[in-house]
Amino acid sequence: MNKWLLTWVLPLSLQAAEPVVVRSSVEPQQAWQGQRVLLTIEVLGKDAWAQIPNMPTLQVSGAYVLPADSQGVRLQEQIDGAQYTGQQYQLSLYPQQGGTITIPAFSVEVKSKVWGTTESTGLTKQIVPAVEFTSKVPPGAKGLDWLVSTESFSATQTWSSSSSDMKVGNALKRKVTLTANNVAGMAFKPLNYPQTEGLGIYPAEPTVEDKRDRGSLSGLRNEEVTYIFEG
Repeated sequence: MNKWLLTWVLPLSLQAAEPVVVRSSVEPQQAWQGQRVLLTIEVLGKDAWAQIPNMPTLQVSGAYVLPADSQGVRLQEQIDGAQYTGQQYQLSLYPQQGGTITIPAFSVEVKSKVWGTTESTGLTKQIVPAVEFTSKVPPGAKGLDWLVSTESFSATQTWSSSSSDMKVGNALKRKVTLTANNVAGMAFKPLNYPQTEGLGIYPAEPTVEDKRDRGSLSGLRNEEVTYIFEG
């Protein structure tokens, strides 16, 4: 009896392997408010290459979410004796409050391509599992919004003018550059330019730039504004 039981159980175990596996995780599990948290999403296909052709826009209560950093990193592993291949995607989150931040489960469309052919299995709907992490408010930062937490931050500004003797109609240009480690350029809060009597204020479109090197991230935001003396 035991011989027949083993003969049947092993094939059933192999057949139980899911055709598509979707996983999610966050790192770190505990973060400061405004610190970068990575949401990792992995999708794998059995005997096929699975990918998410269009990552949906993700809304997370209490956190600012940036799109995936790239088109994904290829994965390959063995699950329950079967070969799986797919993609890993990473999205950046910046918590904007203390407490537990929950990333709810959400639906994605997964496309799989059968190995050795150009045949596609089409699109299937899959669920990315919910995950959560804890956000802590840095000492003295309670009540602040759009906080940036980083181990390295710099802010510089330069002023320029075509004239050293300001008169009505003259222009004065100001450039502010913000840089930080492990912070995307889009995560910086836009600067506020309060109205000042006698000045016309004309902000230019800001520019952002991200530099990545072996998993590290450095973000930059440039803002320029022109002040016109109106008398």
